[in-house]
Amino acid sequence: DKLTDLPSFMEALLDIVLKIGVPIVALAIIYTGFLFVSAQGNSEKLTTAKKALMYTLIGAALLLGAWMLANAIVGTVDQIRTEAK
Repeated sequence: DKLTDLPSFMEALLDIVLKIGVPIVALAIIYTGFLFVSAQGNSEKLTTAKKALMYTLIGAALLLGAWMLANAIVGTVDQIRTEAK
């Protein structure tokens, strides 16, 4: 598979980012759960756990948004190419 055009390059790059990002998000969610369990009612530790959960969810949303945006761009470029032929 050669990366000679923009859509195939973006697809390959997105594939790499997702293969790395999804396991990291999963591990971050597990770690956040551990923080909640280990807080044991301590308000400072609960605040830290809530912040960690918020940042994890923001990261997951950014990863999902990047995936959606890349798919939209690839689809648009492919559509333009087929209409130009």
